[in-house]
Amino acid sequence: MYLDEGFFPTVHRINLATGRGREVQSARDGVMDWQADGNGVVRSGVSYTKSGRLAQLVYRGADPDQPLRTIDKANSKAHEALLDPLLFEPGTDNAIATFTSDEGRDQLFEVNMLTQQTGRMLFEAPAGTEIDHVVMSQDRSAVLGVATSDAPSRVHWLDPEMAEIQAAFDKSVAKQGVTVEISSLSADRSAMLVTLARPDSPGALYYFSVANGTMQRIAVFNDQLKQVPVSPVKIVRYKARDGLEIEAVMTVPKGREAHDLPVVMLPHGGPWAQDVASWDYLAQYIASRGYLVIQPNFRGSTGYGTAFRRKGEGQMGLAMQDDISDGLAWAAAQGLADPKRACIVGASYGGYATMWGLAKDPGLYRCGVSISGVASLRREVNDFGGFYMQGKFSDDWKEMTPDFAAVSPLNAVDRITAPLLLIHGRKDVTVAVGQSDAMASRMRAAGKTVDYVSLPKADHYFTRLEDRKAMLDAIGAWLAKYNPS
Repeated sequence: MYLDEGFFPTVHRINLATGRGREVQSARDGVMDWQADGNGVVRSGVSYTKSGRLAQLVYRGADPDQPLRTIDKANSKAHEALLDPLLFEPGTDNAIATFTSDEGRDQLFEVNMLTQQTGRMLFEAPAGTEIDHVVMSQDRSAVLGVATSDAPSRVHWLDPEMAEIQAAFDKSVAKQGVTVEISSLSADRSAMLVTLARPDSPGALYYFSVANGTMQRIAVFNDQLKQVPVSPVKIVRYKARDGLEIEAVMTVPKGREAHDLPVVMLPHGGPWAQDVASWDYLAQYIASRGYLVIQPNFRGSTGYGTAFRRKGEGQMGLAMQDDISDGLAWAAAQGLADPKRACIVGASYGGYATMWGLAKDPGLYRCGVSISGVASLRREVNDFGGFYMQGKFSDDWKEMTPDFAAVSPLNAVDRITAPLLLIHGRKDVTVAVGQSDAMASRMRAAGKTVDYVSLPKADHYFTRLEDRKAMLDAIGAWLAKYNPS
């Protein structure tokens, strides 16, 4: 494959006041990511072979004139992990990096880059969670805090001063169900931007002065909804048919009792992703139409540790799909949902799960909506052909199922009995629009009930307001027609 000049990145140092800059690190074949220390010295880079299966870490000390040399290698097919420095301690060969223990728990350690010997452990994620991100000081010389996947908007502050400020914030909103997230800090930490949000409200952004303790609202994230709570959200847990515990996010229509409600199962995309109890415009829209919404974090989801994620290997379309339908069975057994009034809606991988759910369990759902969904898994894998790192992407998908064709909705149209709505943007570069084109054609040829909303300017995420509104209007009308609330 020919790579255009400029495909691999260079690093430039820019003076923001003058706009002038100079190159400090030239491109190197294979290096996709560079990491600098707080003094602006490029210290490390991660390179990949064309297949993407072999990764290498190149490193230099604090002297910018030192040559880069390879200090670590990892093979993705062997599930090897590459040393991943987050920041470099000034003037030393020590760094802060994340590791995964033998028990599958994410940990934050000091490490010597030359010997790769770990020092003290700064943080360990609670069991069943992962490190979502770290918060660094503005000069990138210290880790101030760590956020975990169970509550990514909440930070476990390692810095005592920040921990004290966070505790004061939390105390002030303890009875309001509000999450206070310190989103940005000034260099001297005397001022900060703070986000106040709830799972049932988009939230708002505030400016906080540490010196005088005043907080001033800068903006609300939705001018029409303001900060008024909409439909309540909570975390629920249920057992899959094999006993595995599955966590899900449940949204109950505002003003409705959670009893015998029409229900929409809303599996997430990815599949390497996670739904958490935070503002979700799609779940809230569906709930506003009178539906109980359940977002299951089926096996293979991220956020629960390596062991849970790897339980998805070989189970795409099998146990991963059963986890979704088992969530519906749980909601029915609890008296929350009417199983005879259930539909399934999802985007990207969730769109795949929608189509496959209609085929795998005909009669379980009254209708389905696939948004930017994958209809043919074999084509999804083969779409990476010719791309840089194509082998790694293909390997990741191939680990999820031994037989792509056997669990591809496009090959199971004859088993679908429920009406299916397809929505896809023609500017989607993540999932080819041909996936929905082919599914619509196959459904029509088989005499199945199908409608297709093809949006000429929409991307994978329906970023434009017009496209998002068209998507939501189509979903609302489809649910109202085939599963009235």
